[in-house]
Amino acid sequence: MELDVRTEVRGDRTVVAAQGEIDLTSCETLRRALDAADDAATSGTVVDLTAVSFIDSTGLSVLVDGARHARGSSREFGVVAGGHLRELLRITGLDTVMDVGPTVDSAGGAAPPVSAQQDAPRT
Repeated sequence: MELDVRTEVRGDRTVVAAQGEIDLTSCETLRRALDAADDAATSGTVVDLTAVSFIDSTGLSVLVDGARHARGSSREFGVVAGGHLRELLRITGLDTVMDVGPTVDSAGGAAPPVSAQQDAPRT
């Protein structure tokens, strides 16, 4: 499956919305979008993964690099994920490296609502 990435500015943040699968063959598409978002004159970047059906380690690495670059520029970086992707970010510990929320408004600097934190219990 192909990866489709769309970028838009919402308020003071750049939202990068991905749809499809993020793997070795498609991760450069996401990397280019995150690089462009990092160059934007906004306070942060939110990556919306709600329409992503699969992400492998190369895709996760692109997210980590995006978070590192944003933080180096004193910008916020968040990820919108639910279901299995949110659980993957929790299991890998990446939810401690980047802000993960269930919506664009809750990711990237704002803590997720309490009800959202309870849908994926930590053990």
